[in-house]
Amino acid sequence: MRQEIGPAECCKWLFCLICFIVITCLAIWVFVGVDDPKSSIQSLYLPTLNKTSLDSTTPTTNNTLFFELKLSNSNDHRGIYYGGVELTFYDNPISTRSHVIGNYTIPQFYQGYNKKATKRGAVEVNTTLVSQAFNLLPKRIRGFSSRNGNDNQVQDQGAFQE
Repeated sequence: MRQEIGPAECCKWLFCLICFIVITCLAIWVFVGVDDPKSSIQSLYLPTLNKTSLDSTTPTTNNTLFFELKLSNSNDHRGIYYGGVELTFYDNPISTRSHVIGNYTIPQFYQGYNKKATKRGAVEVNTTLVSQAFNLLPKRIRGFSSRNGNDNQVQDQGAFQE
């Protein structure tokens, strides 16, 4: 004897199957295709190290580090809520004897999908540590280099000349 399935029982099974498929698709969409945001420092400026300013006779006592951070969200259908981005600036982040020269927290914000955000900030830094780290660099790295058309020798023409 064969038991027949009624329309109510069939609808119940069909509803469960549709719910299972929808939940599975949502889980795949949420957990599989998420890309991490990309970030980069676009510019840094520390007036204390600018030895080619117009008024070079008066030493600069401004110990503020100005920076510009670029954040890129490459997700197609997901925005990102940043709960506060903490930045720590070091004199030499590669070394095991590095020193923190400043900290800054970017306030919380929302970044839409496929959007780029630029955040600017300024942080007071320990200029003694910065100057010590800067003086350890070779002069060629500290400045910008360009070729001289006359004798093809590299000259330092950077903002940080000694």
